[in-house]
Amino acid sequence: MPILNVDQSLRLPSSRDTEARRNAAKQIASMAAAAGLSERAQAAMIVNSYHESGLINDRVQQGVSVPGIGLFQLTSSDYTPHEGGYAPGTRIRKGSIEQRKDPFHNISYMLYEVMELGYGKRFRTLDQQGASVGDLAYVFAQDLERCACCGDPQSNGRVIRNSKADECTPRDKHAEARRQSAARLFPTLVTGGPSMIPPAPSTAGRSRDVVGPGGWLYRQWPDGTIKIIDAPEGYRAGGLFAPNSPTNVAITNEIGPYPTSSGTAGLVIPVLIGVGIVGAILFNKGLVS
Repeated sequence: MPILNVDQSLRLPSSRDTEARRNAAKQIASMAAAAGLSERAQAAMIVNSYHESGLINDRVQQGVSVPGIGLFQLTSSDYTPHEGGYAPGTRIRKGSIEQRKDPFHNISYMLYEVMELGYGKRFRTLDQQGASVGDLAYVFAQDLERCACCGDPQSNGRVIRNSKADECTPRDKHAEARRQSAARLFPTLVTGGPSMIPPAPSTAGRSRDVVGPGGWLYRQWPDGTIKIIDAPEGYRAGGLFAPNSPTNVAITNEIGPYPTSSGTAGLVIPVLIGVGIVGAILFNKGLVS
């Protein structure tokens, strides 16, 4: 499989955009490609590693008796070292603490779960079907990371109840957060197969400019097309995002759809939005240009 061009496609906040983090993302992409996963699946794994460890190779979770360790925060009280190779079809242990801090071993273990175990079946199937980066990031979190607030994982098509998720509202809130952040981390990546290609963006009709939370400014057209006009420090403006594309959906969740009323020209329009990318209820101003 082609290797994802991390330098072109991954957009990290400036405070976290370091050479070490990008090198970790490149290693994930390279090893996942060698295992036969698409660029979309490679990106989904990078999204999850970003949420788990911040793409820091030797990060150790603090304040717990059995910490997560390394890029994908491998968690187990069995620290038996992994011995032997990493050939397809062979079992890989989570390994010792030092092994878990080794990005090659950490990524190899996750690919073992993806490619060899039942927990990886849904991820592999959706990848083959051309699922979006966001959907793949969601499934990876739910089935392979199996975090507390990621909902109920599946293994070989069987749903396994995650009782820890009962304490979360909604039960899959962390998996959903990863789905949403995929659009921010990979805003320009082609994310769908032939049946999922979004319609071409259109700038026909009167646009409106909408101030989003955190210093974002968007221009939205009647068909739902969105352009990023201005962005906070660490991000870049630009890009034209068609309706139903992951980035467009994420932004629309923040600012709302283009209003059907045409009598709002020149008015400041407060828009009450629900839990979108920002995960909060906010008021935005909409100005029709």
